[in-house]
Amino acid sequence: GIDGSELCVLLKGDPNTKEIPILLVSGEAGTEFEALGEFCGGSDYLVKPYTPVKLLRTINRLLGRVAQSPERMQ
Repeated sequence: GIDGSELCVLLKGDPNTKEIPILLVSGEAGTEFEALGEFCGGSDYLVKPYTPVKLLRTINRLLGRVAQSPERMQ
């Protein structure tokens, strides 16, 4: 019974999942929704409908951020 932003906050607050990038996908467009996604700890925000190419590019960008993060290089 929680929404995506609440789940995002829970995952980012857990030491076991806080480093996992979270892609928020929604049918709601607008800067206020993107700001909410950023505020709750989301790594990126994708608005439906989206193309498979856009989804793959977004995922690859997020995975690239994880691979290059300083914590992962230690």
